[in-house]
Amino acid sequence: MAIDEGQQAMLRSLRPLSCAVEKLRPSAETLTPVHAELMRVCLKAKAYHFAERLLDQPIYDISVMNNGCNQMTPQSFLCYFYYGAMIRIGMKKFTQALQLLLVVLTCPASCLSMVQADAFKKYVLVSLKVHGDQQQLPVYASHIVMRYAKSPSYVLDIAQAFKEGDIAALRRTVDEKAQQIQADRNVGLVKQVVASLQRHKVQTLTKTYLTLSLGEIAREVGMEEAQTAEVEELLFDMISTGEIRARIDQNTGNVFFEDDQDEMDVRMVNKMQDKLSQILELAQRISSFEQEVVSSEAYIRKTAALEGDPRAVPALGGYDFMDM
Repeated sequence: MAIDEGQQAMLRSLRPLSCAVEKLRPSAETLTPVHAELMRVCLKAKAYHFAERLLDQPIYDISVMNNGCNQMTPQSFLCYFYYGAMIRIGMKKFTQALQLLLVVLTCPASCLSMVQADAFKKYVLVSLKVHGDQQQLPVYASHIVMRYAKSPSYVLDIAQAFKEGDIAALRRTVDEKAQQIQADRNVGLVKQVVASLQRHKVQTLTKTYLTLSLGEIAREVGMEEAQTAEVEELLFDMISTGEIRARIDQNTGNVFFEDDQDEMDVRMVNKMQDKLSQILELAQRISSFEQEVVSSEAYIRKTAALEGDPRAVPALGGYDFMDM
């Protein structure tokens, strides 16, 4: 589906595309080819909030319509979650972006897709920002993606510099790889990763010290000791966003870190209860899907063929649906 790339044209196409999604999907939990196009237009037009309602809806099924214009392809599947991840990044919802990128990277494949290659680079960068280190891919990711994840790349160089904790070295690495970063359009994300190193260093300090001066914190996070104003601004921002719990004594210039492990407010309890409900619902869905598969005629026939005749193994097929 081709959409006019003009800004106004893209904005005008949002409503028709949204209506098409509603018409084509048999349920709100079903992914259709139009989903990917809608995400692409939202991304291009920076209409992130328009896409948020769709991204908040879990996907448990895929459209199986086989006519020409509505056929679900591996590309449209990958692009929906990839574009969705980029929209989440644009909205500063990095944890949710990681989840979407994981869907792209764990999709079965016999050869690497360009979408997966780009998703891996963003996955490394976002995991550095969120967790402070490179998160390993799950064991169920395809061997093709696993092999690519070990090949030389500027994101791995950035991850190594980030791990060493030397901000100057990290900035040098970014400068050396600037051309590749720009080619992948990851300049903004890389800048956020570099800035996040100082925040992760502060979080590490809260686990080791109870009290530090602003000058000591400046030295630990790679600033000059005289840059106390910048450190104070950084701490205020981290306190306001809930990243750390601390008090700053304006008279002495000392920072007192507080332990919040024993505190759990009503909002946190409600959030945990919601998450538990979601987990239970997901477990029930998985059980239902499993029962549906093992009781299907196709599964029973293929299992019987496999157990009765080793030569029947090819009849099981591969991951053709998701091969790129």
